[in-house]
Amino acid sequence: MRFPAELAQIGAVRRWVTKQLPMFGLCLTDQRVEDARLVMSEIAANAVVHGCDGGRSDVELTAALRLSP
Repeated sequence: MRFPAELAQIGAVRRWVTKQLPMFGLCLTDQRVEDARLVMSEIAANAVVHGCDGGRSDVELTAALRLSP
């Protein structure tokens, strides 16, 4: 999924993760879902802050989830 590289979009990244996780068919506890949301939002925020000097609407932030064995 692609998002504008802006700090204001971090909430959208968290909501996207929440919607995507059930598609993997896993029984995840609320804590596991929150852990995944936190990790993705931290990575996204760090990318925006350190890679785009706090945000640039002309740059896209790409987020992906995949299930690994």
